[in-house]
Amino acid sequence: MKKILLTSLAGFGLAASANAMSLTWDNQYMSAGFLYGLSSANQNIVQDYEYPDTETTTQIAKDDYNAFGINLGYGASIYKNVRAEIDFAYKYYLIDSKGKGVYAGADFDWKQSNFFQLTANAYYDFDTGSAFTPYVGVGLGMGYTNFKTAISDMVEIKYNDASFVYNLMLGISYDLSEKLMLDLKYRFVDNVDDITYELERTSTYEVDAELDMQPFHEFIFSVVYKF
Repeated sequence: MKKILLTSLAGFGLAASANAMSLTWDNQYMSAGFLYGLSSANQNIVQDYEYPDTETTTQIAKDDYNAFGINLGYGASIYKNVRAEIDFAYKYYLIDSKGKGVYAGADFDWKQSNFFQLTANAYYDFDTGSAFTPYVGVGLGMGYTNFKTAISDMVEIKYNDASFVYNLMLGISYDLSEKLMLDLKYRFVDNVDDITYELERTSTYEVDAELDMQPFHEFIFSVVYKF
């Protein structure tokens, strides 16, 4: 599924390049909004042996996330009902971890839980002839995780890593005036790669903590200023 989406996004970029002469940058706008999201993740310990070449994975926790943050965007119309946008989001996660496996019953004390996201998005607006404009969109970019957790004061794990992310979006905007809009958007966000932290490494042996984040479901309410 992820490969298909990434291939589609690449194809979209090539098609846009081929029609670059007909593209414009009109009806520019800036947006600022608040977001709420929810998801989950699995924390795993991955043991990789070189001799013999084996890998074992043990789940140490199941995490439930609630995300709160801000979302900022800058974009413009580029072709008929198509617009492009650069989007930045900061998210603070409230995390409930339940120990499993070797850390069953352990207390996971989250000391940092920040996520930063920068994406390039493309939208298609449906012209309804009214103040309401439904739209769909896709996006691709980078996310940076800045997490730190201590497991019952025994082990501290830091998840500080960047990864590719992609967005799928569905929303509707409402024109308050010629310059102002209100916007409500649902955004599906998924990390392409798992996030890891190296716990131990030798010439024949490696142990990593792995954060397998599941897709996020986000709701964003924004005010949009057109200029």
